[in-house]
Amino acid sequence: GLVDQVEYDDVSPWPTEADGNGSTLELKSTSLDNNLASSWGVSVGFGTPGRTNSVSVSNEEEVFNPVRFSLSQNYPNPFNPTTSISYSVSKSSNVKLEVFDLLGQKVATLVNEVKTAGNYNLSFDASNLTSGIYIYRITQGSETLIKRMTLIK
Repeated sequence: GLVDQVEYDDVSPWPTEADGNGSTLELKSTSLDNNLASSWGVSVGFGTPGRTNSVSVSNEEEVFNPVRFSLSQNYPNPFNPTTSISYSVSKSSNVKLEVFDLLGQKVATLVNEVKTAGNYNLSFDASNLTSGIYIYRITQGSETLIKRMTLIK
């Protein structure tokens, strides 16, 4: 018989992976409100009927929250001379975070090392650079994300 059901969408704030072509959603914990998007995570595989949820932790002491590979807009922006950059790594892998000028020349390498899955924040000091627009790019495996930032001195 039916245990639970929920209507959801594949746009934010719902996890976007559940779009009918792959993973489904599963409740992170049976104690959470199933009407809230934040209570749901992306399943490993194609659903959990008859199986244990893959995103919940036994004894429900802590809920595993899968992290998505992402790059946030730096803050403040525009900045002078330092700014904060946040990013998330979805799996343990080599991560590169580089800064380029508009001619495509690399002006800084902020990260180039293996990072475990999680959320990170760093401070970028551009006091040695001239005013202008810069591109910052993060790479994890074959995935790349790019943002722009403006330095005003």
